[in-house]
Amino acid sequence: MILSWSMMSKNLAHILLSVLLYIMMVMRSVNISLSSSSSLFQTHCLFEQRY
Repeated sequence: MILSWSMMSKNLAHILLSVLLYIMMVMRSVNISLSSSSSLFQTHCLFEQRY
């Protein structure tokens, strides 16, 4: 009984770690896309000011 519970807790910890890694990856990709879009917007604003 205790052995199975420790195995379950280990599995839960593994699942939580993988979920955290996945969330970090998603946040990083979202951050990259947001920064690239904001830089594009900034260049667009610069062009608008220039002309």
